[in-house]
Amino acid sequence: MVGHFFEAGPRIGVPELFVRRLDKGLLGHLAIGSDEAEKLVPGSRFTLAEREQLKTVQDCAEQRDYSLTDLKRLLLQAGPILFSWMKKGTSGNQPYGHASVIIGVDNGKLIFHDPEDAPYSSMTVSQFNFVRRRFEFGMMQRVSGEEH
Repeated sequence: MVGHFFEAGPRIGVPELFVRRLDKGLLGHLAIGSDEAEKLVPGSRFTLAEREQLKTVQDCAEQRDYSLTDLKRLLLQAGPILFSWMKKGTSGNQPYGHASVIIGVDNGKLIFHDPEDAPYSSMTVSQFNFVRRRFEFGMMQRVSGEEH
């Protein structure tokens, strides 16, 4: 999703992590950085970043909160932002690790694409700061042309 903003063409990603059957009979892709993914592709976060020409957003591992102005500036400087977060499960299920892409800000909210059948979702910046994961690869953007 992030790379397509810059150029059309096949995404590389980490196809080694696609599995026919996940837990509970689901089809899909193991979570980047999960214990299961690390067994198949050690350093899967590094692999994704390298293959998709992504870099971590400065200070994303810190306990600081982002403002809408911060996020808008990041979007204008380097395009969409891949972010890791804890998504609330359905039917009272526990929250789980998830990844989505911030594509804009509007009316005091950030707009993001959620690959779980929710392409034009939104949340307040306070919600974002509460659910986002704070680690080195918690937020990534495309490397600028001068950097690759």
